[in-house]
Amino acid sequence: MKTICLMAAALLAPVFALADTPAVDPLAVVAAQFSGNWKVDVQSFATEFSREGSQNYLEQRDCARVDAMLTCKVTANGTLQSVLSFAWDLPAGVYRVQENVGGKPQPDMTLTIRGTLWTFLQETHDAYGVPLHYRITRSYRSASGASYSTGFSRNGTDWVILTKGTEIKASAAPQAQGR
Repeated sequence: MKTICLMAAALLAPVFALADTPAVDPLAVVAAQFSGNWKVDVQSFATEFSREGSQNYLEQRDCARVDAMLTCKVTANGTLQSVLSFAWDLPAGVYRVQENVGGKPQPDMTLTIRGTLWTFLQETHDAYGVPLHYRITRSYRSASGASYSTGFSRNGTDWVILTKGTEIKASAAPQAQGR
Protein backbone atom coordinates (compact mmCIF):
# COMPACT_ATOMS: atom_id res chain seq x y z
CA MET A 1 0.00 0.00 0.00
CA LYS A 2 2.90 2.35 0.73
CA THR A 3 4.17 1.85 -2.83
CA ILE A 4 0.83 2.92 -4.31
CA CYS A 5 0.69 6.05 -2.13
CA LEU A 6 4.26 7.01 -3.06
CA MET A 7 3.55 6.45 -6.75
CA ALA A 8 0.38 8.54 -6.52
CA ALA A 9 2.25 11.30 -4.70
CA ALA A 10 5.02 11.25 -7.33
CA LEU A 11 2.49 11.45 -10.16
CA LEU A 12 0.46 14.23 -8.55
CA ALA A 13 3.41 16.38 -7.45
CA PRO A 14 3.78 18.03 -10.87
CA VAL A 15 0.03 18.76 -10.95
CA PHE A 16 0.18 20.55 -7.60
CA ALA A 17 3.28 22.45 -8.68
CA LEU A 18 1.50 23.62 -11.85
CA ALA A 19 -1.51 24.76 -9.84
CA ASP A 20 0.75 27.12 -7.86
CA THR A 21 2.48 28.50 -10.98
CA PRO A 22 0.74 31.53 -12.49
CA ALA A 23 -0.18 31.13 -16.15
CA VAL A 24 1.97 33.08 -18.59
CA ASP A 25 0.00 35.70 -20.49
CA PRO A 26 0.64 34.87 -24.18
CA LEU A 27 0.15 38.49 -25.26
CA ALA A 28 2.68 39.68 -22.67
CA VAL A 29 5.21 37.30 -24.25
CA VAL A 30 4.72 38.96 -27.65
CA ALA A 31 4.79 42.49 -26.18
CA ALA A 32 8.01 41.86 -24.25
CA GLN A 33 9.92 40.42 -27.21
CA PHE A 34 8.42 42.27 -30.20
CA SER A 35 8.17 45.88 -28.97
CA GLY A 36 10.95 48.41 -28.88
CA ASN A 37 13.29 50.25 -31.22
CA TRP A 38 15.12 47.96 -33.62
CA LYS A 39 18.03 48.64 -35.97
CA VAL A 40 17.14 46.63 -39.08
CA ASP A 41 19.54 45.48 -41.80
CA VAL A 42 17.80 43.69 -44.67
CA GLN A 43 18.86 42.17 -47.96
CA SER A 44 16.25 41.69 -50.69
CA PHE A 45 16.47 39.17 -53.52
CA ALA A 46 15.21 39.39 -57.09
CA THR A 47 11.93 37.45 -57.33
CA GLU A 48 8.61 37.99 -59.06
CA PHE A 49 7.56 40.02 -55.98
CA SER A 50 10.81 41.75 -54.94
CA ARG A 51 13.88 43.52 -56.28
CA GLU A 52 17.47 42.88 -55.26
CA GLY A 53 18.96 45.38 -52.85
CA SER A 54 19.68 46.22 -49.24
CA GLN A 55 18.34 48.63 -46.64
CA ASN A 56 19.17 49.80 -43.14
CA TYR A 57 16.57 51.59 -41.02
CA LEU A 58 15.29 52.11 -37.50
CA GLU A 59 11.97 50.40 -36.78
CA GLN A 60 9.86 51.25 -33.75
CA ARG A 61 7.20 48.83 -32.54
CA ASP A 62 4.98 50.51 -29.98
CA CYS A 63 2.68 47.86 -28.47
CA ALA A 64 -0.25 48.29 -26.09
CA ARG A 65 -2.74 45.83 -24.63
CA VAL A 66 -6.38 46.66 -25.31
CA ASP A 67 -8.74 44.07 -23.78
CA ALA A 68 -7.92 40.68 -25.36
CA MET A 69 -5.76 42.19 -28.12
CA LEU A 70 -2.20 43.45 -28.34
CA THR A 71 -1.94 46.26 -30.88
CA CYS A 72 1.46 47.29 -32.24
CA LYS A 73 2.12 50.37 -34.34
CA VAL A 74 5.13 49.77 -36.57
CA THR A 75 7.07 52.75 -37.88
CA ALA A 76 10.24 52.83 -39.97
CA ASN A 77 12.42 55.94 -39.75
CA GLY A 78 9.44 57.74 -38.19
CA THR A 79 6.86 56.81 -40.86
CA LEU A 80 3.91 54.57 -39.95
CA GLN A 81 4.20 51.29 -41.89
CA SER A 82 1.46 49.15 -40.39
CA VAL A 83 -0.66 48.35 -37.37
CA LEU A 84 -0.61 44.74 -36.15
CA SER A 85 -3.22 43.31 -33.79
CA PHE A 86 -2.46 40.03 -32.00
CA ALA A 87 -5.04 37.77 -30.32
CA TRP A 88 -4.28 34.46 -28.60
CA ASP A 89 -6.28 31.47 -29.90
CA LEU A 90 -6.00 29.01 -27.01
CA PRO A 91 -7.69 25.99 -28.69
CA ALA A 92 -5.43 26.27 -31.75
CA GLY A 93 -2.32 27.22 -29.76
CA VAL A 94 -1.50 30.08 -32.16
CA TYR A 95 -1.83 33.83 -32.32
CA ARG A 96 -4.25 35.36 -34.83
CA VAL A 97 -2.72 38.45 -36.39
CA GLN A 98 -4.51 41.19 -38.29
CA GLU A 99 -2.51 43.79 -40.17
CA ASN A 100 -3.59 47.15 -41.50
CA VAL A 101 -1.33 48.92 -44.00
CA GLY A 102 -2.24 52.47 -44.96
CA GLY A 103 -5.84 51.99 -43.84
CA LYS A 104 -6.20 48.77 -45.81
CA PRO A 105 -6.73 45.46 -43.97
CA GLN A 106 -4.41 42.69 -45.16
CA PRO A 107 -5.19 38.94 -45.20
CA ASP A 108 -5.06 37.52 -41.67
CA MET A 109 -1.93 35.73 -40.44
CA THR A 110 -1.22 33.12 -37.83
CA LEU A 111 1.81 33.31 -35.57
CA THR A 112 3.31 30.21 -34.02
CA ILE A 113 6.01 30.58 -31.37
CA ARG A 114 8.20 27.57 -30.63
CA GLY A 115 11.00 28.56 -28.28
CA THR A 116 12.99 31.31 -29.99
CA LEU A 117 11.46 30.71 -33.45
CA TRP A 118 8.46 32.78 -34.51
CA THR A 119 6.65 31.85 -37.73
CA PHE A 120 4.03 34.10 -39.29
CA LEU A 121 1.97 32.45 -42.04
CA GLN A 122 -0.47 34.10 -44.40
CA GLU A 123 -2.52 32.48 -47.13
CA THR A 124 -3.82 34.63 -49.95
CA HIS A 125 -4.19 34.55 -53.74
CA ASP A 126 -2.23 36.25 -56.48
CA ALA A 127 -3.83 38.48 -59.14
CA TYR A 128 -4.93 35.35 -61.07
CA GLY A 129 -6.59 33.67 -58.09
CA VAL A 130 -3.77 31.14 -57.59
CA PRO A 131 -3.06 30.33 -53.92
CA LEU A 132 -0.05 32.13 -52.51
CA HIS A 133 1.54 31.47 -49.12
CA TYR A 134 3.61 34.11 -47.37
CA ARG A 135 5.90 33.40 -44.42
CA ILE A 136 8.00 35.45 -42.03
CA THR A 137 10.37 33.58 -39.75
CA ARG A 138 12.02 35.41 -36.90
CA SER A 139 14.66 33.63 -34.81
CA TYR A 140 15.60 35.41 -31.60
CA ARG A 141 19.26 34.89 -30.71
CA SER A 142 18.67 36.87 -27.51
CA ALA A 143 16.19 39.35 -26.05
CA SER A 144 17.91 42.04 -28.11
CA GLY A 145 18.73 40.34 -31.40
CA ALA A 146 17.00 38.38 -34.13
CA SER A 147 17.55 37.11 -37.61
CA TYR A 148 14.61 36.86 -39.96
CA SER A 149 13.54 36.01 -43.45
CA THR A 150 10.45 36.47 -45.57
CA GLY A 151 9.37 34.19 -48.35
CA PHE A 152 6.54 32.96 -50.51
CA SER A 153 5.39 29.60 -51.79
CA ARG A 154 2.89 28.45 -54.40
CA ASN A 155 2.37 25.06 -52.70
CA GLY A 156 3.12 25.74 -49.01
CA THR A 157 6.18 23.48 -49.15
CA ASP A 158 8.80 24.97 -51.49
CA TRP A 159 9.75 28.50 -50.38
CA VAL A 160 11.37 31.34 -52.33
CA ILE A 161 13.23 33.78 -50.09
CA LEU A 162 12.26 37.42 -50.61
CA THR A 163 14.35 39.01 -47.86
CA LYS A 164 16.62 38.11 -45.00
CA GLY A 165 18.16 40.24 -42.35
CA THR A 166 18.94 41.02 -38.76
CA GLU A 167 17.36 43.16 -36.06
CA ILE A 168 19.23 44.55 -33.06
CA LYS A 169 17.19 46.13 -30.28
CA ALA A 170 18.34 49.70 -29.78
CA SER A 171 16.10 50.39 -26.77
CA ALA A 172 12.69 49.57 -25.37
CA ALA A 173 9.70 51.47 -26.68
CA PRO A 174 7.32 52.92 -24.12
CA GLN A 175 4.60 50.40 -23.22
CA ALA A 176 1.10 51.09 -22.08
CA GLN A 177 -0.48 48.48 -19.83
CA GLY A 178 -3.94 49.04 -21.24
CA ARG A 179 -6.21 51.67 -22.62
